Amino acid sequence: MITESVVRKALEGVMDPELHKNLIELGMIRKVRIRKDQVDITLALTTMGCPLKEQIVGDVKQTVSALEGVRGVDVELTEMTDEEKSAAGLTALPDNLYEATMAAKESELVRSTLGDHVFERFITNKLMEWADYQAYVSDFEIKRYL
Repeated sequence: MITESVVRKALEGVMDPELHKNLIELGMIRKVRIRKDQVDITLALTTMGCPLKEQIVGDVKQTVSALEGVRGVDVELTEMTDEEKSAAGLTALPDNLYEATMAAKESELVRSTLGDHVFERFITNKLMEWADYQAYVSDFEIKRYL
């Protein structure tokens, strides 16, 4: 007999090809609904623009279809919330050059890779670039066009 726990256990074997963790561990399987021999799954992607979503959906369908008693699998896609991404250990990229520069400024990896002299110049130049950008692009333009 098909149960939600059997489906979820099987999906532990389906890996996100970019993150190299299984979909259950990442919290990407939101809902499993079973109607006789039909399994409906709600799958939350990290982003709806995921270039590998067809592969992930195919892997889910193949895995669940292989379970005894399953005749059909339907996968509904949605997107993970920021809270879900955070719980899965996924962090967002910086929103702008300033945030990226501040993250780089705190990074020992960037400092040790560039060396102190180049690192300091790099950070200074990026902050100047951000200041130039802000001088020429208004908040209105950012909100309207970006």
